[in-house]
Amino acid sequence: MGPTINLTLIGKAGCHLCDEARDSVNAVIDAFKADHSGEDKPQIQVTLVEHDILKDDDLRAKYAEEIPVLLIN
Repeated sequence: MGPTINLTLIGKAGCHLCDEARDSVNAVIDAFKADHSGEDKPQIQVTLVEHDILKDDDLRAKYAEEIPVLLIN
């Protein structure tokens, strides 16, 4: 198993910008995986975790005016 890229998308339910960001990030992940697949290429894992600021007071305080936010590693 190779290295892992950890992505965290911070947003909230009902946010159209967050929905667009999710779609874009998933498209980039799919393209990345397609470009980095095969036995002759290093196996790089990509994980995406989403957090809703409406369910986390600390995230809401930090990112309420900035969503969507994408954190890498």
